[in-house]
Amino acid sequence: DDEIKDLIDSIKLFRNLDSADKTRFVNAMTTVLWNPKDRIVQKGSVGNVFYIIQEGEVKIHDIGSTKNETEDVIRRKGDFFGERALLTGELRAANVTALTAVKTLAMDRETFEKVVGPLQMLLDMEMRKQSLCVIPLFTKSQLTEPETDQIARLMTEVQYRQGAMLVTAGEGICEDSTNLWILRSGKLDVSDTVTGDIRSLEGGDHLGELFLLAEQ
Repeated sequence: DDEIKDLIDSIKLFRNLDSADKTRFVNAMTTVLWNPKDRIVQKGSVGNVFYIIQEGEVKIHDIGSTKNETEDVIRRKGDFFGERALLTGELRAANVTALTAVKTLAMDRETFEKVVGPLQMLLDMEMRKQSLCVIPLFTKSQLTEPETDQIARLMTEVQYRQGAMLVTAGEGICEDSTNLWILRSGKLDVSDTVTGDIRSLEGGDHLGELFLLAEQ
């Protein structure tokens, strides 16, 4: 379909794919239509489908845990969503709702894993950039695309064993230590030493935003 090929060609993520990979990717997509207010992705469900928006607008909302402050995101033609759950194996970390009549191109998990090879690193970088775009500190800073790219490239992936302590209340944060965490997968408990309250963070959540603003 020439229309689908033109759409894929217009998306920055896919521009560096060779012709054979691009054709294979296009042929693996299926068109799915949605009505306004349809819930396209249900938070907490198993992520089995990757979507590219062909027409219309969607809202990505309720990102991460309900107690974690994040910004809703509007996605339009040429944008995509759903790759995080397929890359990490985690459950869906947000709801996605159609704001208008929406036409999407969809790809299931089995097909995604077969054809995504050449896109693995690019999709991972896009996932990092999108995780920054929902954190109020960065959305209010009105970062340019090159600035967002630079921050995403500076992010490093760190794995922690179960039970590891990331931060201890009352202790300073060293300059060479991590100050902001964005959870790619897994769960993290944050304990308030004053009230005794415990809140759990999960994939899509972030921690330590205030550490970047001042010494605390």
